[in-house]
Parts: sequence; structure tokens; C-alpha cells
Amino acid sequence: MQVVFTRARRTVLRLEPRGRERTVRMNAFFAGAPAEVREAVLAWIRSGRRARAKLERLDAWIETQIEIVEQTAPRPVIQRTRGRVHDLARLAAEVRAQEFPSTFEQDGGPAWPKLTWGRAPRSRSRRTLRLGSFDFWAGVVRMHPVLDQPAVPEHFVRYVLFHELLHAALPAERGRSGRRVYHSREFRRREQAFGGTAAALAWEQAHLGELLWSARTGQDMRLQAAASPRLAPGRAVAAHEVRLSEPAEPGLLRRLVQRLLF
Repeated sequence: MQVVFTRARRTVLRLEPRGRERTVRMNAFFAGAPAEVREAVLAWIRSGRRARAKLERLDAWIETQIEIVEQTAPRPVIQRTRGRVHDLARLAAEVRAQEFPSTFEQDGGPAWPKLTWGRAPRSRSRRTLRLGSFDFWAGVVRMHPVLDQPAVPEHFVRYVLFHELLHAALPAERGRSGRRVYHSREFRRREQAFGGTAAALAWEQAHLGELLWSARTGQDMRLQAAASPRLAPGRAVAAHEVRLSEPAEPGLLRRLVQRLLF
């Protein structure tokens, strides 16, 4: 087995099974991992999700390391809000006025985040897709460029943008287990109360396949009346997995590793 250290922040631990020899790609901060973390990595390689206790320990340690990396070396941000079709600045101003009139930069509230369209990922083999993200340490909302095309309605872009701005307004909390809870009860309540949630989720459910195909190929979507047949039965990704910006509870590791491993 070969070990390769990387500077990847999104997928900090990855197993690539290729023939008889497998390659483990991990962020360079694993070089200084304590013995119990190294043991947890080995348990994950051997047993996958069955090593629950080891995975919980690995999850917690990875989270602390990501916090250190993000605080000490934040990524530079070039704001680009006007896209080919959709203008993030205008949509965000509308959402702010309607949903967050007194939240940001008032009475010690959080700062209004920077907004930008993200870069298209290099890999085109994805079966999952992050349509938006909120970087807490950099204070940046990034939107996936696949949303900036004529076939994606403005109400859906507005909903994804609202979801990420809600993360900025409601920072993660520590749950009873000590892990961060990104989607608290208040978060879920606010999201359900948003006027565009139902229509956005319905559109997402109907056109998830086209979104994934567009992101993978770099071509504009070709809308169909029902869910796209491009995803084989059982391979479709649940709607909430597509749009979340942070790791879903329980377990940071579940987001950081490739789904094909288990």
C-alpha cells in the first residue's frame, strides 16, 4: 500500500483501490497524527464503517485539524457575483432584506459574508454535487457554477443562496456528543419557513440527474419532464445531500471520503 500526502482540504482522506496495490491519499497534517489516529486510519481501511468507535475518534481529530488549517491559512477570495445568467449580489440583497433584516452586522451579529461563484471542479466523475458552501473562517459563500445557466430557475438559485446565508446567520453549535451540529432545530425551522423551499426541493428532485450530468460534462442542462434517466436506479443522490455545504451529522469523515469506498 502506498501513502501519498496532499494539500487537499475538501477530501483530506481518500483510498484509491487500483489493482492489487491501493493508494491512500491524505492531507499533510496526518504526518503528525498521534498513534491512536493512525490506528483509526488503519481500522477504517480494513473495516470501513464497521469500525464505528475508531471512526468517531478519527472524525473528531480531523475536525480539529481542519479548524487549524482554515484559521492559519485561509484561501484567498476573489469575489465574482455577476454570472452568465444569475447575479448573486442582487439575489443576496433581496434575500437579506426579506429574511435577515436585522441579523448581520447589527448588535454584535455576524458579518455579512462575501459572495462568489466557485470554480468548476476538475473531476467530472462525480455522483454527488455541492451546489453551495459557506466557509466559516473565510466568511465566504460559494455557489457552484452549474447553477449559472438558463435552465436553472432563479427561485432555485435563491433557495440555495438562502441556505448558505442561513449557515452564516446561524453558526454551528456543539451537540451533546461534542460534535458540531450544522443543521440545528432552529436552522431546520427557518429553512422550512422560507417561502421558496417547497418549490426549490420539487425542482431539485425533478432535475437532479440533469444537474449532475451538466456538472460532469460542462454542458448546459437539457431539461426533461421527470427525473432524469441518466442515473441508474439506486444511484440517485438524495436531495439534501446535493445542497448541504457542511458535513451532515453524524460524522465529518462521511463527507471527506469517497462514497465508493464503502
